[in-house]
Amino acid sequence: NWQGFWGKDLEILIDLEKQINIESISANFYQYNNSWIFFPKYFEAWKSDDNTNWTQIGKSLNGINPEKRGKLIQTLSINNINDKVRYIKVKAKNILKVPDWHEAAGSDSWIFIDEILIK
Repeated sequence: NWQGFWGKDLEILIDLEKQINIESISANFYQYNNSWIFFPKYFEAWKSDDNTNWTQIGKSLNGINPEKRGKLIQTLSINNINDKVRYIKVKAKNILKVPDWHEAAGSDSWIFIDEILIK
């Protein structure tokens, strides 16, 4: 199942309820530009011990052209974290508007994400 975010960036806060050591964070994203669904520009993760002060863990950039047609799935991952974390904030940057080359240019665009995997 996919969760869609329309016309805005994705931001999700995860409370692990206690500090645990994590190695990686990843998620699958879906692109079907015929339906105004595009991969995010990037996927990033932040950590906090107190849910107030945040430090960036890492960032994963989209490597697939938004013009590529078809129903596409891409995994974006942040690896080699090896740190103790209590709170995680994941963000994905939406392109916001359908690009000029698209037949629906100027319309709000979607980001579709499935599970967020924390190892």
